[in-house]
Amino acid sequence: MLSYYGLTRDDRSCDRLIVTKALSVKLQGRYVDIVKAYQEIRFVTSTLHSARVNVTTIHSRVYQKALEVAGKVNVEESLPRTTGRQQHRGNVPASSASDYYRKQLTIPMLDHLINEMGYRFSESSSAVVSQITRLLPPSLAVSDNILSSADIPDLVKMYGDDLPAAAALDTELHSWTVKWSGSVQFAADKDTPSKVLNQIDKDFFPNVGQLLKIACTLSVTSAECERSISRLRFLKTCMRSGMGESRLNGLTLLHVHRDIPCDAEAVVEEFAKRNPRRLQLSEFC
Repeated sequence: MLSYYGLTRDDRSCDRLIVTKALSVKLQGRYVDIVKAYQEIRFVTSTLHSARVNVTTIHSRVYQKALEVAGKVNVEESLPRTTGRQQHRGNVPASSASDYYRKQLTIPMLDHLINEMGYRFSESSSAVVSQITRLLPPSLAVSDNILSSADIPDLVKMYGDDLPAAAALDTELHSWTVKWSGSVQFAADKDTPSKVLNQIDKDFFPNVGQLLKIACTLSVTSAECERSISRLRFLKTCMRSGMGESRLNGLTLLHVHRDIPCDAEAVVEEFAKRNPRRLQLSEFC
């Protein structure tokens, strides 16, 4: 039977959860913003909680679809045999087959998904993202309070040593709040750290700029690292088995970040400076 709401079947793949498939694709993308990512995570988590509250209605709809599929292959609806002592599967009390599968499959699966989402995306990470969101103009534009370091304690604790002028953070946050207060329409499109970072005046707001820069570098998943590992076999072949770690790391970065331009002449000049020799390498460029 179809195990749970949101499942679909096509010719290319097995049953999968539609509600989590979009999130999985989004998180495995090459360029994923941590603020946008956690907005999607909260949306999916809320959807799962809603499904758990309305589990009876959702299960009934899916169970009817399962009966239609079973009828096409001549499988009759049946209730598993229950005994006084069951060791190899659940032995939940049920008045009907539908009630049994709701208790045995649908509810445990929803609870498992909700618990795994909470475990994978912990409250500590979510708190950091929430505090990053408070620095963004859309949040400041609708807030009546002046932002201070006490409102972003996790950011200050984790990245305080990276701030160029940590002592002036409260004064800077006060000015940053005043700058965007009431400017709802002007701040609407500046809803990600990267968009704000491209326009911020770093002379007036060095600490805020540094925090936003850190936010742009925070990764949500390990997809980028795994992508570089998947390309390793193209770089370190059997003919290059003696390659050192430093050179391998450099080649891997060049292969992964192809969008960053590389000046060949500047590379040769830098190599010539570090490894002086009689032969002028610049003549062969």
